[in-house]
Amino acid sequence: MYRGGGVRRIVFILSTKIVRESRKFNLTYNEIVEQCQITANAMERDIIDLQQFGITQSVIDNFREAISAAASLPNDEYLTGLTMIAHENRDRKAGEVRQMLAGIAARVGAVFGRQSAAYKALGA
Repeated sequence: MYRGGGVRRIVFILSTKIVRESRKFNLTYNEIVEQCQITANAMERDIIDLQQFGITQSVIDNFREAISAAASLPNDEYLTGLTMIAHENRDRKAGEVRQMLAGIAARVGAVFGRQSAAYKALGA
């Protein structure tokens, strides 16, 4: 079910650390879990034919355990929401920093003059 396309990037916000993950496929994790469940059902249906390839019931059970572990991971919409919240927080903090820096720059400009190196070092 690969639909082509580029690499999708998801940003996970874990406490204060940002971890980037690249995927070389264009499916959501929910679609992958669904495809794996369909595959596991087909494996159980055709287990007699698959035994010659080493597919036993224990292999299918392990596969189903991996599917349920993957299904418990957060979905793409939740992770996108976390990214949006992180960007909003970042932009709000940047505005606060700019506002504080403007006040400091005004005081430095009043004391040392607007042409001084101390004032220009603030980037104002």
